[in-house]
Amino acid sequence: MIGRLVRNRAVQFGAVLALVIAGRFLPEVEPRTRAALPSHDAFFAPASVNGAGDPLLVAVRILRAHTRFPAVGPDAAAAEIRAMATTADGERLATSLRGDLERLHAGYPGGPTRFWVGPLGARSSNEGPGRARVDLWFSRVVAPPRLPLYEEWRVAKMQLVREAGAWRLADYQDVPGPRPGAHPAQSAEPADVDAVSPFEAIPG
Repeated sequence: MIGRLVRNRAVQFGAVLALVIAGRFLPEVEPRTRAALPSHDAFFAPASVNGAGDPLLVAVRILRAHTRFPAVGPDAAAAEIRAMATTADGERLATSLRGDLERLHAGYPGGPTRFWVGPLGARSSNEGPGRARVDLWFSRVVAPPRLPLYEEWRVAKMQLVREAGAWRLADYQDVPGPRPGAHPAQSAEPADVDAVSPFEAIPG
């Protein structure tokens, strides 16, 4: 009985040792190729029967598209922003985006900085026939290479213009937004609720 138990333990130990050795000396598996980006037209909300569309949903898609620009590189990001933009504004927005990515890389060298965003609220206004302004209040988690994560509270300000049957980007600004106060148990000061009151909930 004891001999059989010793043999079983030996077999188990041998199996574990083999796995460890294999893990140390087998060649590393090549990382999977990055999946292809969605087509640019996927960023635009389809027009309704009367051609109105929904600029708010387009703005949310544009905001989320910005999170991957640091990873795809300046050339791909510039091409993508041109495809989202109006004909008149595409080159200007692409040049501005390239500058933003260069500053980001200079500030956080060592690899791409990753972003996650969560839209919290929106406000929009009609700026005339075929023109709309959308402000999105959002939270953003930033993961610089080899540095701790941190959070930001921002507002994306977008000008959208109806062109070729779709809402397209005419201008984009990312500015500091209202920041919630601390948890009541941690701070006696009330949160600045009035600062966010103009924003409305984003439809699911």
